[in-house]
This record gives sequence, structure tokens and C-alpha cells, in this order.
Amino acid sequence: MKYIQESGAEYIVVNDTPFRQDPIHSVTTRLEMDPIEFCREISGMESTQQSELMTPFEAADKICRDIVAELSSESEFSNELQVVKTIFENIPDRCGLFLGNSMPIRDADACGFTSNKTVNVVVNRGASGIDGNLATVSGFAAGIDRPTVALIGDLAFLHDLNSLSLISKSRVPITVVVINNDGGGIFSMLPVSESNDHFERLFGTPHGLTFERAAEMFDLMYFKTGSPVDLRNNCTVAFNSGQSSIIEVCTDRQANAEEHKRLFAKVESAIAGLI
Repeated sequence: MKYIQESGAEYIVVNDTPFRQDPIHSVTTRLEMDPIEFCREISGMESTQQSELMTPFEAADKICRDIVAELSSESEFSNELQVVKTIFENIPDRCGLFLGNSMPIRDADACGFTSNKTVNVVVNRGASGIDGNLATVSGFAAGIDRPTVALIGDLAFLHDLNSLSLISKSRVPITVVVINNDGGGIFSMLPVSESNDHFERLFGTPHGLTFERAAEMFDLMYFKTGSPVDLRNNCTVAFNSGQSSIIEVCTDRQANAEEHKRLFAKVESAIAGLI
């Protein structure tokens, strides 16, 4: 949004409702129609010239992909982006993918992973917060009637623990990959993390729990993994089992935050060289 706001460029919004969608007050043209239909209409149009932005954007995208690809060589999970990347690389074709609130959806967006697989993706956004993530997964899987993978954080998992009952009764297999960093990982990315006196109690909110007993309570397969290699192997077993399961990935919240900052700084520095 900041980039759009400072560019001074023409800014077109396509939305199928008459309501405003202009938080930065920069929209120059508003089209009220179905965005999918809009894309179909313009797909047949021939452009007179290629955008001058295409080349640097493609170069920047390759830089990001190459740097994220380096995570595959790590032997342990120092950065939770590794978890997202591993799931994206191993998710079966023709299945559903639910991305949890907070860091999972942001890490998935940061990875920018592309694939030829057909995957239905759904998220809870807006005021939903971390409530009801597992219930949403259950309903989503039932709706598409396909095996489904859910990637969520530990607090979202705890907030909706009773919905594991729905997942255990699902007619299609659901694999819940829960990233357990013992608290609210997103807050470690924000300036509030520098408030040493109250950060852990009010924002970090460590719980000190793991989830093997929760899986046992609801008769779900359970895997605990500590490395990308383990996660790939566990995904293979879980996805091929035809049963619903929980894969728990334990990470270090502080180390993850530091690695995110290091990775983003590396990307920013590399992209700056294009200008």
C-alpha cells in the first residue's frame, strides 16, 4: 500500500460491491463488477507494449525465490518459513490448504511458492482472529470433499482444541501441521517485543505445552518433527495414510524472529541492487 501511495500511479480497483475499498485514498478508477469476469475480459486484450516494470519485478521475484530456496539446505528449523516451504513442496495434488491466522498466512505469502498442482486455498481473515481455525478446516474439507492440509500456530490450535473432535470424524483425511513456538510468534516481529518487562506475560504468552496427548484424546495420528527432513518424511506418511493426523513442529520463537529479520534484510539488500 505504501508503494502504491507514493507511486502516484493510476490505481484501479475492481470489486463486485459498491462499497469503498480505498484505505489509502488513492483509487483513481473504480469498476463495480466480478473480479474474475474482469480478468476474463482483459485476458484477450493485446497490449501495445510490455510494462517497464515487468523486467525488474521478475528479477526481484527470482532473487526472493533463490534466497528462500536456500532454506532447504538447513538441517533444523531455525526459520518457520522452512516449515511453510516444506509443506508447499510436499502437499498432494487436488487437495485443500488452510492457512491459519497470524504468521502462517504471512509466511506463506512471503514464500511466494508456485506450483502446477491444483490446490484449493482458504483462510480466515478480518475480525476472526485465531478463533475457530480447526472448525473452519473441518467445514472446508467437508465442503470440497478432498483431503486437506491445515497450517496453523500453537495458540490457534489451543483456542479451538475441542474442534479436533470434528477433524477425527471427518470423512476426508485432514492433516493439521501445527507450528509450536510456545506462544504468539507474530509479536516477536513487532516493536513491542523490546518491552522486556511485560512482553512475555502479555504478548508472548508461553504455555509450555505439546500436543501428543491431544492427538491421543481424539484418536488422531501424531508426528513430532524437529527438522525439514523429518517433516518431509512425516508428510509422506500422513498424506498417504488416508487418516486424519497432527504433525507438530517445535521451533524457537526468538530464533525465528531473528532469522526472519536476517532473511528480509538479505532480500532487501539484494533487490536494492536492481535499482
